[in-house]
Amino acid sequence: MKNSKLNNEFIEQYKSVFADQLIQQNYADKSHLSGKDILQLTASKQFNFFLLKILFTEWQEEMKRLESPHFDYKHSEVRKSMVSFMNTLSQHIKIAPDDLTDLAIKALEDTLLITVSTTEYVARELKNRNQKSLSDKAIKQLLKYVVIFKEDIEAFLLAREGASIDDVLENMLETFPEIDNTNAIEDLVRQMSEVLVVEKSDLLIPESPQEPEEETVLTEDDVLIEEEMAREAATEAPVSREGPENQVEQEVSETGESNPELAETEEYEETYPEEAAGDSGETKQLREDEIIDPEPEVSTLNEQFEVEAKTLADLHEERKIDNIMDAISINHRYMFLQELFEGDNEKFSKAIEEVERCDTFDGAVEMLVQSYAKELDWDMNSDEVKELLKVIFRKFR
Repeated sequence: MKNSKLNNEFIEQYKSVFADQLIQQNYADKSHLSGKDILQLTASKQFNFFLLKILFTEWQEEMKRLESPHFDYKHSEVRKSMVSFMNTLSQHIKIAPDDLTDLAIKALEDTLLITVSTTEYVARELKNRNQKSLSDKAIKQLLKYVVIFKEDIEAFLLAREGASIDDVLENMLETFPEIDNTNAIEDLVRQMSEVLVVEKSDLLIPESPQEPEEETVLTEDDVLIEEEMAREAATEAPVSREGPENQVEQEVSETGESNPELAETEEYEETYPEEAAGDSGETKQLREDEIIDPEPEVSTLNEQFEVEAKTLADLHEERKIDNIMDAISINHRYMFLQELFEGDNEKFSKAIEEVERCDTFDGAVEMLVQSYAKELDWDMNSDEVKELLKVIFRKFR
């Protein structure tokens, strides 16, 4: 995993839904979270600690803004009272759901960064210290909320105690120890999935080390040979024939492969010759009584969808799934929540559980129509409903 980097495009979408799910799971029976709740918020101890770190960092910045030039905040008695006040206040953390969203998103970003790119995390923290040299106090502050790879980071920093921050940063890529983060990444994926399912392949973009290409040096003879070959090719090049029919014929003859659209037409005519052409040789049009009812019954919708879903499955999703919720992507889960279930995660989860208990696809569709579509005023022909049914269809393949 050393040669991997974060898939920021995916994470940008995932983190918001992750925060929403975290709120749904933790505020079901309470209006606020305490400090103790935060320490047990997720299975990732690092995530929980980073959330506290962000909270206290913002708090310290707010306290600094309160300082007035008319009072001596550096006096020993004032500082002692301030420390006592902050210690007391820290025992009474109270976070509302709306306030948790930004904290959770930032904590997730930091947790992913330190897990996948530890060097980048340490470099960022050193830059944010706004100090000229690496002091013992700075090292302790940087490590205060670190859980994973703490010993490796501490050893690296202690070996450079007293050095200038600029010097440490300049040589970090060469001097920072190589850390095998494979297990840490797998643990984090498992911990994050307890809140919102995610795959390691979603979070990372593998980087293949590229070997530098050898520069080819052309001799004078090589240049002359290439020029002569280019002149011969230009002289012997065949004149292309115009017209779409000739172009298709030329493509088939040159590549040895048939045009995909042409192949589909031939296959259709071979399978259904009586339907492919009428007296005029043109494709037969649907009769008026064959046109699908714009407001189909449930059974008609099932039949119509089954054909569409089979086509999609043949092209993209052939395999059967065992668990519907695990097969729903992050983007689709957010779409289903917002567009079909009015943001109610509990109702969405309950609907999927009821679908899991159905014996057939038809039964699942009928259950959704009777229990949810009518109540939530679904448009059964909408893209959102069709996407949901596509996933459900794979369960009953």
